[in-house]
Amino acid sequence: MGGENKGVGVRVDPSLWSIKEWKEAVTRVEINGTYIVCNGPGFVLAENITADGTGPGTICIHDGHNVADRRVWYDVAIANHGHGQVFKVPIYCSKGITVIIAAAAYGSIQWLPWHP
Repeated sequence: MGGENKGVGVRVDPSLWSIKEWKEAVTRVEINGTYIVCNGPGFVLAENITADGTGPGTICIHDGHNVADRRVWYDVAIANHGHGQVFKVPIYCSKGITVIIAAAAYGSIQWLPWHP
């Protein structure tokens, strides 16, 4: 396989991360809107969305700095309920992490910035 895919799948096994790296994990809670939560490469560890009752609450995560970049995750919560996901294998975003939250009482994302 050589090294053709450099930067893809870099250290995605959490068991190989040091305590120092885990201490850099960040959780951000927001209400409706679009947010750039990480300007550079990073790993999405978990997400959660709680609907506000006006419609299905949604959370959409993109690899990049705007909604035109590659979508890596989408989740929906119905009525006044919450829904979330903890990723056994974190999602690697090479450009940055942008999250869009709609019709939600709150949405949260946990990520770990990657420092090559």
